[in-house]
Amino acid sequence: MNYPESAVMRDQINAAQKILLSCHHHPDSDTVGSAVSLGRVLEDMGKTVKLICPDHIPPFLSFIEGSEKIETHKFEDFAFNEWDLFIVCDTSNWSRLFIDPHFTEPKIPVIVIDNHTSNKGFGEMSLLDYKTSSVCEMLCNIFDDWGVSITKPMATALLAGILGDTGSFQFEVFDKTFETADKLIKKGADISTINFHLFQSLPLELIKFWGVVINKLTKDETGFTYVAIPYDEYKDFVHIYGTRETAASAILSKIKDSTFSFIMTEEQPGSVSVSFRSRTGVDTSVIALQFGGGGHPAASGAWLRGMSFDEALHKVLSACKSIS
Repeated sequence: MNYPESAVMRDQINAAQKILLSCHHHPDSDTVGSAVSLGRVLEDMGKTVKLICPDHIPPFLSFIEGSEKIETHKFEDFAFNEWDLFIVCDTSNWSRLFIDPHFTEPKIPVIVIDNHTSNKGFGEMSLLDYKTSSVCEMLCNIFDDWGVSITKPMATALLAGILGDTGSFQFEVFDKTFETADKLIKKGADISTINFHLFQSLPLELIKFWGVVINKLTKDETGFTYVAIPYDEYKDFVHIYGTRETAASAILSKIKDSTFSFIMTEEQPGSVSVSFRSRTGVDTSVIALQFGGGGHPAASGAWLRGMSFDEALHKVLSACKSIS
């Protein structure tokens, strides 16, 4: 048994008929891969399942079979009370699902499955494993506990989550990560298709954005590197998916002698998003938590709203200097 909680979770699922599964804001391959694979297992159990996300699923993730079933909803307006159980995957806190800070938590049983170190537990039940690469890796353990047979489409979805969250095994790799990936490939996971869509199909506009990032790179005297882009410079790139995350991983995290880095973009006036990346073991999630965000030690993020770009930048720079 990988997790003692697996049996408890199975009991709660057995007691429910209508089950919701969610993906987080700015969905990635881990949240999508985990939702669709768990959803398929629940449907095979005879459950009525709905997959929901506060954002549209980006086109480059459409290769994950079942992603087309994920519906876009504003969670503040969703009728949770019409469902028996809500399973939240790959989400460290409610702010990754709700936009309004004054949201009302769902009044139905909630199960959280997550591997972010910033997640201290929420919902009725939390299964947290900080020593896994991804929630997709966690689900492989859970399915093993349940005796579930992983199909080829599920294997591809689950491996996509592992490869996406590890940057193709560059970070957040743990004891069983390679072993789990090997098992999924033997189950038929299409690693060539995964790599093509996740790492070899970048739009030209995104590459042009990287040029802006390179031109604005700044190294702080304390050792970290950063890029800050206000709305008037970022507005032409707002519609492109993954600008911050890809630039943070592909460029900022590669800079020699930099301890860690962040990229800040102003999505709209008064609303700033930040992605952090570590190079030398600095726990960036500690910084993200200060602003209501979270994530992994090596990769995390946060949102600052209701303040000017300059004020947000000052706050983030001060937080970064304090741990450098």
